[in-house]
Amino acid sequence: MGNPPHRSISKTMEQPNYKEFIDSCPEVEKVVDEQMWDYISRCDAFTRNTMDEVWKRNAKKNLKKLYPKHKSLTHSFLGFGKDKALIGVGAGPSLNNNINHLEKLYHFNSRFSLKDQYFIIATCNHQFKPLLNRGIFPHFVFLTDGGSHIYDQLCKDIPKLGQSSILVANIYGDHKTLRDWAAQGRHICFTLPMGEDYQKIFKDITGEDPTPFAVGSGGNVLNTMFSTGIKILHSNRFIALGNDLSYPYDPNIDNRRKTFYADGDYSVNIKKGVDEAKDRYVWLGFRMRDNPFQEGKKIIDLEPMSTSKQMFMYKIWVEIHAVSWANQTDERFIYYNCSESGITGMMAKDKSSPKILEDPDNWYLMDDVIPKRWRTRSFLQAVNQFLEANLICREKDAGVIISPGRTDSVLSVGQNHQVIR
Repeated sequence: MGNPPHRSISKTMEQPNYKEFIDSCPEVEKVVDEQMWDYISRCDAFTRNTMDEVWKRNAKKNLKKLYPKHKSLTHSFLGFGKDKALIGVGAGPSLNNNINHLEKLYHFNSRFSLKDQYFIIATCNHQFKPLLNRGIFPHFVFLTDGGSHIYDQLCKDIPKLGQSSILVANIYGDHKTLRDWAAQGRHICFTLPMGEDYQKIFKDITGEDPTPFAVGSGGNVLNTMFSTGIKILHSNRFIALGNDLSYPYDPNIDNRRKTFYADGDYSVNIKKGVDEAKDRYVWLGFRMRDNPFQEGKKIIDLEPMSTSKQMFMYKIWVEIHAVSWANQTDERFIYYNCSESGITGMMAKDKSSPKILEDPDNWYLMDDVIPKRWRTRSFLQAVNQFLEANLICREKDAGVIISPGRTDSVLSVGQNHQVIR
C-alpha cells in the first residue's frame, strides 16, 4: 500500500486555498464549492480556537501517563484489517433499520477465529452500550471527542464481555475518561490528529516519528474510522451504518431531539451544551424502501432531512476525501454507504437557489461521481457483495448468510424547506 494522502489533504484544509486544491484534484469541485470550502475552514478554526487549550492539556497527560503502556493503533493493529471489511456503526436514527441484521452478522462472524473473521465491527462511543445491550461486542470503540461529557458512555456500567473492546482514542481525548477506562483493565490504542502542533507535542514527549500514527478525521467518528481503516488497518472496504448526518424533518424541536439518535438518548448533547436539534437547516436526503414489485430490490426516495452545521461539515469532509483518494491509484477502497437514509453522499448541482429542493433533477448521488469507489447500497447487499468476493478469494465455503439483491434507484422528491447555507 502506498503512502496515503491524508497529510497533504488535511494540511490544505488547515491552511485553505481552494483554487490550489482544485488544481491538484479537479474532481473535488463536483463535491464542494469555494463557499462551502471556506465554511469548513471557518468552522475548523473556531473549534480549534475554542478547544485547543483543553485538547493540548489532555494530549500531554495522555502521552505521559497512558501512552507508554497502551501505545498506538499502529503499534498494535497495523494491517489487522487486510482482507476484512470494516463496519462503522454510527448513532444516526436509520441504524434501527439494520440493527437486527447487524446482530445476526455479529454471531456469524464470531464463528471464526479472530484472524479468519470477515468483518471488523467498530462503533462510535454513543452507540457502544446500546450494542452491548443487544449482545454485540464490537472489536473497537472509536472516540474523537475531547470533552468529559462522554464519560458515562464508556466507563459506567460496562458488562464484563464489553471489557474486551479496544478503545481507539485520539490523543486529546478526555484524560479522566481514558484513565478510568484503563483502570477497569481495558486497553486503549491512540491515534494522532494531523495538526502540526499535536504532532510536535507527540514527538517532544515520546521521541517517536508521528507520521505513521497521524490520521485525518474531520472531527467525526465515522470519518475517523474510514481514514483509519485505510491508513492503519489496511481495510479497503468500509461499510457505513447509521451515518445519516441528519434526522427526520419535524418543525417540533422536542420531536427532533427524540429522533436525533437511534436510541433516542439526547442527554449528552444537553450536558455538553450543544443542542444541535435546535438548528432548522435542511438538505435533501434519501431513504431506501423495499420495492413492492421486485423482491430484493430497493427504491430510493428523496426527501428533506433536518441537519446541523456540524453534521453538514462532516458530510462534506468524507465526500472531499473519498473523491480525492479515488483519484490516487494506491487508494483502491470501496465506501459502502449503507445507512439507507440521510444526506451523506447526496449531491446538488445548484447549491444556491432557494428552490433547489423542489427540483429532483438537481440531485444526484456520490455513486455518479466516483462509481468505482462509492456505492449506495443496503446493508445486506454490501455484506453479500463482500462475502461473495471474499469467499472466492479465500476458497472457504462459509455460506452466504443473506440473499443478495441489487439497488435500483427510483427517485421521488418531497416538499420544499429552508436549505442549509
